[in-house]
Amino acid sequence: YYKILQSILLDDEKLLKKDTVDEMFRPQLSESSRKSYMEKLKIPEVNQGFGPLPLGCKVDWGLGGNLNMEDLPGRRKGSMAWSGYPNLHLFIDRVGGIAGIYWSQINPPGDLKTIELFGLWEKELYSKSGKEKL
Repeated sequence: YYKILQSILLDDEKLLKKDTVDEMFRPQLSESSRKSYMEKLKIPEVNQGFGPLPLGCKVDWGLGGNLNMEDLPGRRKGSMAWSGYPNLHLFIDRVGGIAGIYWSQINPPGDLKTIELFGLWEKELYSKSGKEKL
């Protein structure tokens, strides 16, 4: 799975054409849909299932997952993230040049300890790679 993320991150066209990758990272929601989506993310259980994202963070949806439309503590604006059952998390930060996968087999989805560990792991990944924001 990481090889797939790496190919998308590098935009090497081994799996997908450049136009396809660009489209994956293009916001797909209308303004009213985006506002509705952001309202849903204010519900703790919903937010936890998506990663979580900081409350109030401007988000959209790309063809492969959540797009944060502003910088986050680790990820840059325009990064894509996806989370799924049972606590599978991935992200691709094209601007920062880093992607990662954190998968566990813990239920329920949005488990708070798993989310905490994913956050710590992502922070350490950025730190060790030297790709953290200055």
